[in-house]
Amino acid sequence: MSTRIISTLFLCLLGACGLRAQSYSVSLHIPDSVLLRPEVKLASEDVTALLRRACDCPVAVNPVLDGNVVLVVQPGPAEGRRAPKPYPVIDVPEHGYRWQTTAADDRTVHTLQSPSPFGIACGLYGLLQEALGFSFYHPRETYIPSLAGGWPLGKDFSSEVYPKFPKKGFHLHTMHPIELAEPLFNPQLPGALDEVKQYIDWLARNEQNVFDFCLMESVDRDTWIPHAAAFTDYARQRGILTSIDVSLHMIQQKSFQLYRNPPYSFRSKKEQIRRNLDWLYGAHWDIVNMEFNSAEFLTGNAEKRNALRKFVQTETERRGAKLMGRQHVVKESNDLVKSRTDGAQHRAVDSSRGVMAHTVMCYSMTEPHAPVYENENQRHVFEFMLRENKIRETWYYPESAYWVTFDNSVPVYPLPYLSTRLADIDTAAAYGVEGHLTFSSGWELGYWLFDWSIARWSRRVSLNGQPVKNTPTQYAYGKPFAEGTGPVLDSLLVLHEKYLKEKNLMAYMTAQTVTDEIPRAFRREFHPRPPFTYGWLRNKSDAGTRDSVERSVIGPLREFSARSLPFSNRLLHAPQADGTGVEHELGTVLDITQKRAYHRSLTLAYLLSVRRHREMHIPKAPEYLREAQNIRTDAQKVLCPPRFRYDVTRLTGRFPNGTAYTAYDFGYLYPAYSLHFWEREERQAKKNRYDFLFMNIWEVFRIIGLQD
Repeated sequence: MSTRIISTLFLCLLGACGLRAQSYSVSLHIPDSVLLRPEVKLASEDVTALLRRACDCPVAVNPVLDGNVVLVVQPGPAEGRRAPKPYPVIDVPEHGYRWQTTAADDRTVHTLQSPSPFGIACGLYGLLQEALGFSFYHPRETYIPSLAGGWPLGKDFSSEVYPKFPKKGFHLHTMHPIELAEPLFNPQLPGALDEVKQYIDWLARNEQNVFDFCLMESVDRDTWIPHAAAFTDYARQRGILTSIDVSLHMIQQKSFQLYRNPPYSFRSKKEQIRRNLDWLYGAHWDIVNMEFNSAEFLTGNAEKRNALRKFVQTETERRGAKLMGRQHVVKESNDLVKSRTDGAQHRAVDSSRGVMAHTVMCYSMTEPHAPVYENENQRHVFEFMLRENKIRETWYYPESAYWVTFDNSVPVYPLPYLSTRLADIDTAAAYGVEGHLTFSSGWELGYWLFDWSIARWSRRVSLNGQPVKNTPTQYAYGKPFAEGTGPVLDSLLVLHEKYLKEKNLMAYMTAQTVTDEIPRAFRREFHPRPPFTYGWLRNKSDAGTRDSVERSVIGPLREFSARSLPFSNRLLHAPQADGTGVEHELGTVLDITQKRAYHRSLTLAYLLSVRRHREMHIPKAPEYLREAQNIRTDAQKVLCPPRFRYDVTRLTGRFPNGTAYTAYDFGYLYPAYSLHFWEREERQAKKNRYDFLFMNIWEVFRIIGLQD
């Protein structure tokens, strides 16, 4: 037999002909007393399954024979402990952790130390994500690296990870019909519980320990509590606090109310509150996150309502939970209904009640210019957070998406969410704020990158003795992204900061909605908007304003679009990394963003041409609207079919009257999928219709609470 034949047979035996030799195995050693804890048991089962897929090798917990790679769990000392607060806080276990490595003979031993079962679970997931190249970037998708070529960690490997906040997690704003709204509310939906558990798993894998969402009045009271109890019990097994967001008496958006006025109920307010809490606590809740106001821009008689809040607090604490509530970004001076006791809603009921300092959109709490909710900036929220942090448990509560305008209705994809959320995390951590809860209103169409980044930024990570420096786009420099994605996002972030924020083009990128087009007395400014109405610009504007719009708005919009296009094209045409397609997904929403800027420049140019035609008898320029329609058609081709991970009908469809759990009768991506607001702006410009009834898709009276 020839040497070549012998060599070929030998290679086949080693796996070159499809039977790969197993080069190593992995064993986890966990004390039985620790493994009995559900946080550790569930995490170890998940981690071993993920490692098997990655290495294509044997992975076992407490095996008879050790593998070549041994992961040893040792309950360890509580290092990185925060200074105690001078007031009551929600008690959570210390969950920092440390990995250290020793090498003996042909084995590599990595030892995990953490003082709590939840910390051990975090440590197991942290090894995968921070050291081995796994990416838990989306609740329904995980990037799993190939470790078949050998174990990548050497004998010098070490890591230390400590949370920046004892409590860190996410609020799902299910007042809006986002991905998990129906799975959370409808026990009859096939696979509903599994979808909620998938999200809870994503929280656990990213070392989060708070899960919060809004409850709606529309849930079926006979069937919902057993459904809720199933997922709150699962969260508790995962070491995650569950929080239910309800209102005292909020009339807008079908929010669950702890009491209702006649004719809906003639019982006393306190009796209704007690009954509703009894019903709610058929499931386990660690926190009641209560909305105090009747609606945004409405506070009412704060003194009387404080008395009810004290009653709710007593009833909540009696059930073993913590009462918390948010401080809105709306200033008291902007309320439509002034409080009879100015400032009373901010005074302490007592120090055991917690508060959440809420900011909105892609603006930080400290930057000087944030034109939202009729504010110059959001520093009053920052000052509130610092003041309250001295007297009670205080969390920071920022948005990672904004449903009405910024992410889905238009849609646009503002990358400054990355820079501002990171800046605020570091600011809140520097002042010793007790918790960080991210207000999330949907994560498809690329918004998962914001939530995933926020989750990872909420910990301090050191690898091999070197602190990992956090940057806004750092996670785009690794998997699941293709090489080169990070630099592209860096370049686009600079453009977004300059044009959308510094030049305030966001005021023109956003869609005009009901609150912009109702009579002036009720026209509250929620999002950035121009200093004039588009109807005035078309019909009454002066020459100075028109020149300013051309110079300061239309020109920069087109410049932003032109400068962004090459970068979004790189992502759209990048080779897909391991088949995930995430670069194409980001390329899609970033391409839509630059197209949106150009589309808006065209409709504005048409409005100016109409006004000049009327005033100076210069011919109108209908070609602007024709080009705008072409841009919209091109954008629709890019957007459709998008890459959704959930049922497309649930996200983008319209629902028959009475079947929606929220105040909206369509999926939260319906306006984005149809580019409804782009077409509306074209028709408004052509027909000179600038009232909120024109092409209206909102059930306004249902949203504001005047209709069921």
